[in-house]
Amino acid sequence: MAPEAGDEESHRPPPHPLDRLWMHPSELGAPEARSTGRRIPIVITAAVAGAALATGLLVFGGFLFRDDDTPSEIAGTDDVVAAADALSASIVLVQVQGASGASAGSGVSLGDGQVVTSGRLAGDGTTITVTDSAGKEHPSRVVGRDPESNLALVETDAELPPAPLGRAELLSDQATVVVMSATLSGHWMHPGTLRDRDALVTTEGGEVFAGLLATDAPSGPAQEGGALVGRGGTVVGILVSPPGTAATGAAVPIEKVTGICEQLRRDGVADHGWLGVSGVDDDAGVEVERVIEASPAAEAGIEPGDTLVAIGTTRLDGVGALAAAVRARRPGDEVQFLIEHDGVARPLTITLGSLEDSSRTTP
Repeated sequence: MAPEAGDEESHRPPPHPLDRLWMHPSELGAPEARSTGRRIPIVITAAVAGAALATGLLVFGGFLFRDDDTPSEIAGTDDVVAAADALSASIVLVQVQGASGASAGSGVSLGDGQVVTSGRLAGDGTTITVTDSAGKEHPSRVVGRDPESNLALVETDAELPPAPLGRAELLSDQATVVVMSATLSGHWMHPGTLRDRDALVTTEGGEVFAGLLATDAPSGPAQEGGALVGRGGTVVGILVSPPGTAATGAAVPIEKVTGICEQLRRDGVADHGWLGVSGVDDDAGVEVERVIEASPAAEAGIEPGDTLVAIGTTRLDGVGALAAAVRARRPGDEVQFLIEHDGVARPLTITLGSLEDSSRTTP
């Protein structure tokens, strides 16, 4: 945000264009093929490392790594280089030419020419190009998009190595993670900390994005489609920036990503479970405030004032966890809930509906 008038910061010269966490594609010029024909090796010597650490910025092979306030488990040069070297060939630049002009973001290779990227980025693209780590461009096409997660699956003829996938559910509280993305100027990397496993983001239009991994790593539209990387160098999430929100550092857990991409590959669309309630966090779970008429919840007999204590074998700790658990399932799935009514708990099996048939504003 620009400094207020009279703030002495406003008299300082602007920072160097590269001394920032991210760059908008418009600042980097029109997309051009980086036909270098070779991959820049990721190499860093002890002397270079010492100088870079002194300034708080590591630069190697196109990757930028800021180490300010970075936990030692990630700040180690060997860890950084190993993670970057292992993943660089699997994180690609996705360039889109559409009715609204040119834009660029990232994508993560899942193997067999399949690349998961941002649904917003790939939304209205008439021409989509994937640029690999060697700078070679590959014509691509959209296989399918999922508005609920803001993800898209793109298919290319490039022989890209699949990124190693981890398990977001195994991340420890306050785990150190790294954001990795591809830009027109190269690959970027920045560390952060996991803040929430079941973040719930509501857009200005009232749409709900549930079950996101929330981190304090700076990322936004320029990093969409990039990778959230765990300490072991595996991808634990795909970065998203839900439209109409100010959410940053958010990612879809990789377990959810793979399920969505399986549906997109098979059907071109993905569908998600829907229960049909709205509620508030409660010490025991989620207190139901409203039940949507003719929804699965209404047909099962759930009433306002009931408390949803658990879904399956998982206790609910809030609305975000409920929405994430329901949407991770498919329409038609029979799911057992533990419901508390007037202090009495009872199991209740509910057949989930389709989120496509709802307003997308409730679990």
